[in-house]
Amino acid sequence: MNSSYFKMIIDAGCGSEKGLSLPSDVSEWLFFRHFWGQVNIRFGVSFSQYEEVMPERLVGEVVDAARNLIMEALSALPTSVRFCCGWDGDKNELFCEIARDAIVKALLELAAFLDEAKLLKAGVYCQL
Repeated sequence: MNSSYFKMIIDAGCGSEKGLSLPSDVSEWLFFRHFWGQVNIRFGVSFSQYEEVMPERLVGEVVDAARNLIMEALSALPTSVRFCCGWDGDKNELFCEIARDAIVKALLELAAFLDEAKLLKAGVYCQL
């Protein structure tokens, strides 16, 4: 499992940036929930697992919608979540289990990070 990393380019001229890393289990859960696929469909962007993407600007409507998708995902969570996060060499499913609180904490941090990028009109680099 890989973690997702987000880097906000605050001022490209002076190299000012800020980063956020999501835990690998939360990152996998977002893919399991088709979170990035929903963002792709809605905005015509190309977020794919294990690929690096540099959208021109992740501000305004895209950030608001991503934040709304995060909040929708949080509202449906039970106390803990168990999901398929891959397969072994014999094609047996591998499962992860995460506490709801860990997902909530990570996704609220992501939402705040995206809100800050929107406020600063900063570009965001994503490695998912």
